[in-house]
Amino acid sequence: MATPRERFVEALKFLQQLQEKGTIGIHTDDLPNRKYREILTKNGFIREVAKGWYIATDPEAKDGETTDWYSSYWDFIAVFLKHRYGNDWCLSADQSLLLHAGNQSVPQQLLIRSPPRK
Repeated sequence: MATPRERFVEALKFLQQLQEKGTIGIHTDDLPNRKYREILTKNGFIREVAKGWYIATDPEAKDGETTDWYSSYWDFIAVFLKHRYGNDWCLSADQSLLLHAGNQSVPQQLLIRSPPRK
C-alpha cells in the first residue's frame, strides 16, 4: 500500500505529464482517479473553475488570486468548448475579430454560438 507521500508524488508526476503535453483545461476524465484530484486540489496544484473542470495553479498563490485563471483563459475555453460541442461552435463576431487582431484580454462576457443540443 502506497504511503500518503508516495500518492502525492504520483499525483504530481501525473500533473507534470499533463502539463508537458500542453494540457490546460483538465477535465475529471483526464484524471485517472479521484485520489489524484483530491490530493492536487487540497495542496493547491489544481483549482476547479467549472463543475468537473480544473486548471493548474500555483500552490503558493493567495486566496482570490486570479493570475492562473487569466493566463490560461483562452486555452481553457478552447478545450472546454471542444469537449462540450466538438467542432460545432464559434465565438461571436466581435470577439473573433478582437482575437484575430491580437487582443487576448479576458472579456466580461463570452458569447458562443452553437447549434441546439439534441
